[in-house]
Amino acid sequence: MEEQSITDMKEITPSLLIVLMICVVLPGCHKAEGQHIEEHHHLIRLTSPVVQDVIRTQQYVCQIHSRRHIEVCALEGGYLQEIHVKEGQTVKEDELMFKIQPVLLQAKLDSELAEAKLAQLKVNNTQRLVEQNVVSDKELALAEAERDKARAKAELAKAELNFTNIKAPFAGIVDRQHHQQGSLIEEGDVLTTLSDNQVMWVYFNVPEARYLEYSEDLDKDELRIELVLANGNTFPQPGEIGAIEADFNNETGNIAFRADFENPKGPYRKKTQPNCKAYKIRHL
Repeated sequence: MEEQSITDMKEITPSLLIVLMICVVLPGCHKAEGQHIEEHHHLIRLTSPVVQDVIRTQQYVCQIHSRRHIEVCALEGGYLQEIHVKEGQTVKEDELMFKIQPVLLQAKLDSELAEAKLAQLKVNNTQRLVEQNVVSDKELALAEAERDKARAKAELAKAELNFTNIKAPFAGIVDRQHHQQGSLIEEGDVLTTLSDNQVMWVYFNVPEARYLEYSEDLDKDELRIELVLANGNTFPQPGEIGAIEADFNNETGNIAFRADFENPKGPYRKKTQPNCKAYKIRHL
């Protein structure tokens, strides 16, 4: 009986081994099959590209200057008699700004006018003598020359007197006043400065690579310049390249560009440092 049981076990063991192997293999096959199904669930969507313009922007720190900024100086010495303007005031062209006491110059003009009048009387008298053949024509020519000389001196004295009236050479904004009424002024002293802000000159430094790109660009007219103010707002008027300096800075390798901005209302003034934004629309 024992021999028969051993024989039966030998016959059953291979069958059990086969069943066990099948049970082990089936879960592995089921897992691989699940992974294969997941890979087939990736979606591929097809679309058409959108064609639009590309804007290339470069931003630079810049400095604003007035188109015209001059020192208003005294052309004659004397006491500052009158001040007709205030600091920050807008003046018109030829508007009177300062007046220097003209006492000595006025006296000089009166003297020269008297000399010119006396010379004219001499000419008239000599003319009558020539008509009576008392003196020659040379005497008359000499009297006329003296008269012309006296008139020239009178005109010079008149011009010197006008130098005491200091007027605005152009419309602009008056800066700080350096002397007060009653001050003793010498010839050449700076009384104030005058700025014309109708057009602002905005300078910014451009690297050499950008300069070469700009110089070779055939579509320079499409370049747009904007001025970003200190408060973050954009200046309402667009700018355009007005000038480029002749030389590069040897230390930085940059070259200065100047953009011109119309400033009809005059809200912005010189020596401020906002940002200048240069951009170009490239059509694709």
